[in-house]
Amino acid sequence: MRWNTLMDLIAIGMKNGDVSIHRLVNWQKIWVLTWPNGTSPSTENNDNSGKSSEEGSSSRLDITAMEWRPDGKVLAVAYNRNVKKLESKEEMDSEKDSSIALVDIENGEVITTITCPSCLITCMSWQFKSNFYLNDRYKLTEDGIDDVMKVCSQPNFNILAIGTSTGFVFTYIFGVLLVGVYELKDRPRVEHVSFTSDLCTMSVLTGTTNPESSTNSDNFQYQSFFLPTFGRNSEQYFIVSHIYAKTFSLLSYLEDIIGSIQETMEDILLELDSKLTSYLQPKGPKNSNGSVLLADELLELLVVGTFSDSLEKFLHQLTDKGLRKLGRSIETTYLTIQRYVVCNVQRCCKHIFSHLNVLRAISLWKNEFDQIGLKTQDINRAIHGVATFYLKSLELQQVIDSSCQNLVCFFRWLLSVTVRFYNDSMPSSQQDSIKISPQDLQYVADFIEENFDCQDNHQDDSMSDASVNRPTATNFTLERVCQYLKPEPLVYRTFAINDQSLNPWFKYLKERPMLVNEDNEGGLILYKHNVESSLITEHRMLVTKARDAFKAPKDALSDFFEKSYDSNLKFTLSLYAKETPKVTHASDEISGFSYIAIAGDLEVESEICILKILTANPSIVHFVLFTVVVVENGAELETNPIDIQFYTESILSMLLVTKDSQYSYLLQLPLASIENNFLLIASGASLQNLRVNLPILRVTIDSTSEIAIRRLDNFKPSQFAVSGSRKVCCISSRAKRRVRVFEMDGNEEEAEEESEIFE
Repeated sequence: MRWNTLMDLIAIGMKNGDVSIHRLVNWQKIWVLTWPNGTSPSTENNDNSGKSSEEGSSSRLDITAMEWRPDGKVLAVAYNRNVKKLESKEEMDSEKDSSIALVDIENGEVITTITCPSCLITCMSWQFKSNFYLNDRYKLTEDGIDDVMKVCSQPNFNILAIGTSTGFVFTYIFGVLLVGVYELKDRPRVEHVSFTSDLCTMSVLTGTTNPESSTNSDNFQYQSFFLPTFGRNSEQYFIVSHIYAKTFSLLSYLEDIIGSIQETMEDILLELDSKLTSYLQPKGPKNSNGSVLLADELLELLVVGTFSDSLEKFLHQLTDKGLRKLGRSIETTYLTIQRYVVCNVQRCCKHIFSHLNVLRAISLWKNEFDQIGLKTQDINRAIHGVATFYLKSLELQQVIDSSCQNLVCFFRWLLSVTVRFYNDSMPSSQQDSIKISPQDLQYVADFIEENFDCQDNHQDDSMSDASVNRPTATNFTLERVCQYLKPEPLVYRTFAINDQSLNPWFKYLKERPMLVNEDNEGGLILYKHNVESSLITEHRMLVTKARDAFKAPKDALSDFFEKSYDSNLKFTLSLYAKETPKVTHASDEISGFSYIAIAGDLEVESEICILKILTANPSIVHFVLFTVVVVENGAELETNPIDIQFYTESILSMLLVTKDSQYSYLLQLPLASIENNFLLIASGASLQNLRVNLPILRVTIDSTSEIAIRRLDNFKPSQFAVSGSRKVCCISSRAKRRVRVFEMDGNEEEAEEESEIFE
């Protein structure tokens, strides 16, 4: 369970992998996110959903972590499986990937997904930078692009940190741009990861409850790393991440447009198949021997003016009205695709080209952006990818122009033939409108050659083999245009733009390869045109090169962490626990301290440890170790912590249960009440040794105490979620079918709701 940081909303993760969002008022359900192959039978108010059946616990979709973005508009949900491949057999391999879905709070739609290969996501935290202001010299331009990744609306710089079961920590700016992969020594399981408010210190808790995996008696370790890169270069990372978000929002839009083009072409091909299959199917032994071919029949009609029996029957069945309709359908399809290419694809390319050129410019601004680690060569390759894709769209535009001209002439000619033979009653004025000029006849011949015949490069083959390659209902597919919409090399390349022998400019460029060298750091003057590749192939290459353009900052920061691992490790503390401890963190900007609270079954006593870290110098750490004793009716009741979470920067909320599990309590502990008990601790200490050498603080709560406490009658809790901004607390039952919501400033329980099984 996670309360929204700014709104009265709570996210609840279910055991079946669903995520439901509830409003505090009347416990109103806003939407539910359900994935295919989950166990939920239905979905409410969410398009990204599906039905499935239970597949067993080994392949069940489980939620491993949840975290809100600091502005409360996006929810990050971590899963134990790759949600992109839930229906794929590849996802069922032994080494499964895990993933994170970023969900828009407005409608429950998935903005983007993050895949972590061959590991399990164990924890997340989302921290914003305090006192962040963007310098005026870094002013960002607004281009009216739909912000698909919901980044441009964020005024503050923030980082999503992800811990995994294989000892890696990933950092994503705004949750979308990967800028760091940190490999911890010995690659232990990461149970907690967080950043301080200045984003200069990363804290991790690693370990395992498996005694065989532990090298000594202390099986958990807290580590603090000083990583000043984000704090010192937050403005630069802010700019780069905004360019990334805009670029990939455009690429997402471009992918949708290409999908629309493919769907438009598929529709007309289905119509063509339905109209022409009866005629184009094999017509017996005579056809199989190759003596009668569709192109031959059409050319015979064009040159001699005589019909074959099958062609005459086909045109008679199609009628002049059907012929007009079919011709208009194909022409409309061509014009629609051309409009997509000119108005959408090419315009989108220009925007992407502009953003990548801005990225290239800042990569050359060494005194400001050198620490980011951008590589101009990678950016040049991405710019080259945009340019070659744009050239391919221009080529497609020219192909459509030529094909559409031939298409119109072909159907006008076929219509004139049909009218002349079957509709003598047509007025002469209408017959004049479909007259064919000698130039039109050349276009008709070109259309027949392009769409009704196949090239045969093996002239020595038998006639029976040649007839197999002749057109059928499945290869009359307007291939001149369709080939650009397949991830395959182009087959028909007779147009001038693809014929390098017709243009001396190509020869000039071939003799001077440095002019089109995409690795040239000095910048690209000319861009290469890939003759054999299709539009789909160029688009895939563009996406790959665009991703590579933003990889260098991640590689630079990861290398820096690896090389300076020991020098950046400022503090360590080892501890022993039979179960995975509960960990929570908070940063107090006013006092300049950060707090890490650790609670769990620490050896025998169920104690709570709070680390007080100086934000400016993470090597200076104070700690306090304490237990909570509740006095009721003169009896002292020792308690165990079930769950802990910071209510505010200065108040720690604790869910407690007595040793005999008879009573449970909700406690609000002000840190000021134990401020004088913090002691300085040296790096490398063991909590077990400190417990032996130092007395453990007993925090006693009785009727005279000013510490707020509430007993939870007739309720056995398992976990809770608190919100200091909304002043509420939500507690789930041990059976995980019931939740209680408390108004923290009030005296009575706010609400009690029945809920589905959740985690």
